[in-house]
Parts: sequence; C-alpha cells; structure tokens
Amino acid sequence: MKKLNLSVLAVVALAGSLFQTSVFAAESTPEITNTIIEDKGVSLTVDGFNQTLVGKKEKRKSLRSQKSLQNTDLQIGDLTLTDGNVSFDANVGETAISLSGPLHASYKVQNDMNSIVGDLADQTGNFKVLLFEIFNDTKDDNLLVNHNLNAKPHLKLYLLDSDSNILIFETDVPEALSKLDASSFAQVEDNKKEMFWFKGLAKPESVTEIPTSETSIAEVSGNTDGIR
Repeated sequence: MKKLNLSVLAVVALAGSLFQTSVFAAESTPEITNTIIEDKGVSLTVDGFNQTLVGKKEKRKSLRSQKSLQNTDLQIGDLTLTDGNVSFDANVGETAISLSGPLHASYKVQNDMNSIVGDLADQTGNFKVLLFEIFNDTKDDNLLVNHNLNAKPHLKLYLLDSDSNILIFETDVPEALSKLDASSFAQVEDNKKEMFWFKGLAKPESVTEIPTSETSIAEVSGNTDGIR
C-alpha cells in the first residue's frame, strides 16, 4: 500500500511539473512572429529636414528640390512581439539594424487615437531610433512624406544614422500588427517624448501649434510634395 501511495504521489508531482512547464511555455510564446515588411522611405540631412519638413508651410522648400534627398529601401523580417516587447531585424538600404524594446500607449490616446509607440534601441549601434509608432486608427495624423496614408492605419519608423541623416519610413501596418490596441498597453509618465522625437534636430523657432492636435509640437506635417 505504501508503494502504491508513493507511485500516486510521484505521478501527481510529475503532472504538476508538466503543468507548470506548459504554463511557462505558453506565457513565453511569442504572439507575433515572422512578419515581413518591404517598403521605401527617404533619407535627408538634418539641414534638409529643417528646410523642407519643419516650420511654416509657406517658408518651406520643396522636398523634391532638396539635394540631400535619397530614396531608401527598408526590409523588416523576424518581427516578434512578446509580453509587450517588440524585436526585429532589418536592412535599411545596405545597412543592418536590430531593434528591440518595450511598447506603450502613445500620448495620442488622450485624443482617442489608437496609437502605440516603442522605446526601441538598435543593438548594432548603426542607428538611433527617433520614433517607432503603430497607428491603428483612421483619424488624421501627422505624416511627413507619405500623405496617402492619412486617415489610414500606418507604421512609422524614423531613424538617425551615424552621418546625421534622418531616415523616414511611413508604411501600411502589417496585418499581424493591425489588431493591436493601445488600451492593452501601459501608459508611461514620459509618454509625450515621442511627441518631441525631433528634439535636438528641429530648429527652436519652428515650434508652433498643429491644427489637428490640442498639444504644442513642431509643425513637421503638412502639404509637402509626395515621394510616391
């Protein structure tokens, strides 16, 4: 009888161990994997950025007239979303980038916009991430170059390279990220820092009011010449 009791206890202990293992595995299983994004963006110097995309519209130069403007390819693969953290590898032109970091609700939720941003860092050290935003909404938003995406869900990735060039990518939200809701992500005290992603790049005198927002930020959107 004692031997039987010991056998039962062993089975129960093993079952408990397997249950704990399965729960842990479920919690650590990535929610989204293998999302592929291929698109084009633009690269321009900080001076070119200030001359064409910042300040009062009537004082801006045409984006197409900017000599530093270059088209740049973006290829994202191995995108993984787990427990509120995102990571992915990509090629920006011919340069590799490996990004990772936590996601949180954007300050735009205060204006009833479904917007999620990431505090991402590049593990390769090739780029500084200025802004990563998943805009899952159909309201007007601040877009710099791809105005065809206005009032549509879109993904923003703004980078600064080692030569102080700003790279701007604005593309459709991939289907795998289209169901994300800002209400599922925490809000942070400094969530307005993505509002000022251009800090240190845009000239101070360009700070003004954006008509579509109740908050004061640099006027970096408007009727610029499209690139597509």
